Amino acid sequence: EAYVLLNFHCYFDEEEIEIDLKEEKEIQLIIMPAEANIENLEYCSSDENIAVLISKNTDDKTLIIKPISEGTCEIFVRENRRNRK
Repeated sequence: EAYVLLNFHCYFDEEEIEIDLKEEKEIQLIIMPAEANIENLEYCSSDENIAVLISKNTDDKTLIIKPISEGTCEIFVRENRRNRK
């Protein structure tokens, strides 16, 4: 499933992930077109008591899901309008 943000589409390379509490999971954000400006994107968890997202590199397309406790949550991307240039 792709989400429309401004003038490009983005989605993660995996739809459903199950992670052990002692592990972290690396995921990739796919952007179309690849050269789209993504500096105003914010990476979110529907419940940060369950899992959080950590940006791994400067291009912000490689993310790490870090589990906090047992449960289910959604990981998603949205435009951070406060930092919009």
